[in-house]
Amino acid sequence: MTSELARILVDDLHLDQTQLRPDAGLEEAGLDSLALAELAALLAERGVDVSDDALHKATTVEDLAALVETALRAGERR
Repeated sequence: MTSELARILVDDLHLDQTQLRPDAGLEEAGLDSLALAELAALLAERGVDVSDDALHKATTVEDLAALVETALRAGERR
């Protein structure tokens, strides 16, 4: 998981860092649909374009991290 994503999840969304295991389901980690919408907005503020739909397709923290890392590598920063 990128340090930027970890900071957002812990500092901005106030998730418990111990729950952010790669194999943890999103709900188990505290990421419900509202938190995913907030995450999309926070990522957009940082210039990372990941749609709500794409975030909702992730099932684990590892999937979520891979999605964000792919967006960063693809140069989808504004």
